[in-house]
Amino acid sequence: MVELLAQAKDELDEAAIFYEDEREGLGLELLDEVLAARKRIADFPEMGTPWVTKGASEVIRSMRVKRFPHRLYYVTEPHLLVLAVAHFRRKPGYWLPRLREL
Repeated sequence: MVELLAQAKDELDEAAIFYEDEREGLGLELLDEVLAARKRIADFPEMGTPWVTKGASEVIRSMRVKRFPHRLYYVTEPHLLVLAVAHFRRKPGYWLPRLREL
């Protein structure tokens, strides 16, 4: 399966709590959609859209979470690892310093 970096897990937990507060069951629906996205990444790691940025030597990809305004940013090397569960409105690349933890 696809591992989540601790910060990505925290982001997912916060988002699920937010959506659950909005409507009962919606947080669980987000978790289901993220799980489905992680399965797509596990089955087809190269399927995600390449995310290009200056200074990053790693190949970073992103996978959209269906039904929610979030993307999973991940690397395939040294193993499948989600760096961020990012809302579309967050500053792009805020999670790049996490690459140092690889």
